[in-house]
Amino acid sequence: MAAVIGQPSTPARIDLGLLATRGRRQLVPFILVILIGGPFLAALGGGTGHSAQHLGLALGYVCALAYALTFTLTVTLTVDTPRAVRSRSVIHDDAVLGITAAVGLGTMMGVGVAGTDGVLSGIVCFLATALGAGLLRGSTARRYTVFLLCSSRWLPFRLGRFLDWACTAGLMRHSGPAYQFRHNELQTWITAHPEPAT
Repeated sequence: MAAVIGQPSTPARIDLGLLATRGRRQLVPFILVILIGGPFLAALGGGTGHSAQHLGLALGYVCALAYALTFTLTVTLTVDTPRAVRSRSVIHDDAVLGITAAVGLGTMMGVGVAGTDGVLSGIVCFLATALGAGLLRGSTARRYTVFLLCSSRWLPFRLGRFLDWACTAGLMRHSGPAYQFRHNELQTWITAHPEPAT
């Protein structure tokens, strides 16, 4: 569902430097979520879990910490990627953002479910939540991965390294966040000969 309903978003990156420029006010919601969320999640888990098992205060704080860290990194400290960067950097930063959201939200849900329904249920919930969050948040990296897997017959798997080599060799050049062939004659020849030579 995350892959189907997720709308393409602009590439983004986590900027830890925002903590220094915006000051310590950024940490206030983070601390409040942990202090209030821990007991709240513990009480919620104890009310909804089985009679023999409950979430407990320690696991409640772990869930609150995971959520606070994930929210702070993927929302509060996230900025759009500047246009004048290499494509590899755009995809890498967006992938880091998606993985951070996946691990943080997956940990929160996995620990919460494991505390009330057992470790196996927690692992399943962690994997499902991490997959959904990663697909939703890292949409640029997701599109790149799908494109690369669908084109594996024609493109090398380490496409970023290959394109950087092509720029070093003078075949291609950077045009903002994109790559393009350097010479017009080469572009014309490739357009006139779409099928590979035998």
